[in-house]
Amino acid sequence: MLENAETKILIAEDDEYLRKSVAKFIKQKGYETLEARNGEEALSLFRKNRPALILTDLRMPVMDGFDLLEEIVMESPKTPVIIFSGVGAKEDIINALRSGAWDYITKPIENIEFLMNRIERALMQAQMTYGYNETMENALRKANNALKKELEAKQRLEKMIIHAKREWERTVDSLTEQIALIDRRHCLVRVNKAMAAMLGKGPSEIVGRTCYLSTQGFSDQDAARRNMEALLAGVSQKGIFYDERLQAEFEVNMTPYLDVDEKTVVGGVYIARAVSDRRQG
Repeated sequence: MLENAETKILIAEDDEYLRKSVAKFIKQKGYETLEARNGEEALSLFRKNRPALILTDLRMPVMDGFDLLEEIVMESPKTPVIIFSGVGAKEDIINALRSGAWDYITKPIENIEFLMNRIERALMQAQMTYGYNETMENALRKANNALKKELEAKQRLEKMIIHAKREWERTVDSLTEQIALIDRRHCLVRVNKAMAAMLGKGPSEIVGRTCYLSTQGFSDQDAARRNMEALLAGVSQKGIFYDERLQAEFEVNMTPYLDVDEKTVVGGVYIARAVSDRRQG
């Protein structure tokens, strides 16, 4: 719905009687009016007041309606312009409509209510067309802002994850215990420097291989399977295991390794410490 009291209509007409008669009628309908005697005055009033609609004669002194129409269309194409034109001036009407006028009224105005109908139709059309566009633009702007914030939050999270990973690596690598992270298939996912040094290989050579301690450090495969089942059930374990290849016994603490949801067990963390080395004997 249009709020008439807040809707300004600019009337540009050099015929004072016609201009004031139209202005009086429009005011009676609840609209605010602005009056100009020529296109130059109308353009000045338009720039100062930004009316919702312009009624203009085409033939006026100083600046005519065609020049005024050109300026309005260039500065504010969303503003409806309705032209006054003489009955026999069909060529003027056609040229004005091609130049951007929304509608026309022929003079003399025999039915003032018909004029009001044209005015309100143009105002409603402008509100529906550009109001919808503005609503869509605002919705799109909000969606873009939300997406931008989401991306920024994701980037911050990724940086935090990278930072946390580096801090984890620095912390774990500084420990003397041999530490390994294994998945549900007994494959090594990550090892610290102490574990890599004990195995005599670089971390990148070890990751992805089957954990010997996890699969062969037990008395049999059933024991290895039971160990993993216990870890997947969320039960921590501790034991002494012998590594034949290294000819050493290790005290091993095995803790379930949780996914990011902190609920799903995806593997185990093995922390080993040599308690004897038969090669030294």
